[in-house]
Amino acid sequence: MGHQISSAVRAWFNDGGHHHFVTLTKSLRAVSTAASTHDRNAVLAAAQTLQDDTATARAYTSFPDGQAAASWNRALALLSRSANGIVTAITTDDVELFGTAITDIPASFAALDSALARITRLARHAR
Repeated sequence: MGHQISSAVRAWFNDGGHHHFVTLTKSLRAVSTAASTHDRNAVLAAAQTLQDDTATARAYTSFPDGQAAASWNRALALLSRSANGIVTAITTDDVELFGTAITDIPASFAALDSALARITRLARHAR
């Protein structure tokens, strides 16, 4: 059974999961970089891209391992909450909400790293 899960994890990763990790990481970095420049329009555009990329990743097939799926879903939830909060904060001029949404970024990076570490461990066993 372990080999079957490992093979399923490897397939999930190779057939599109890796692409989603890379895309989400790039989008999250774009939000972080834009926020550091204090360019409101750049932050808004980057957060909207992150919203789209998160929605696309959520639509991707379910993850075949429960623990890794929980990490992946936690990362997606944080990314979505952060992106949605930033977009809402900028479009409504809500400084407090913006501050809250921005603080989700480090946790989002950590959740993505955790999910990737679990997936990598599982995929290694599928040789």
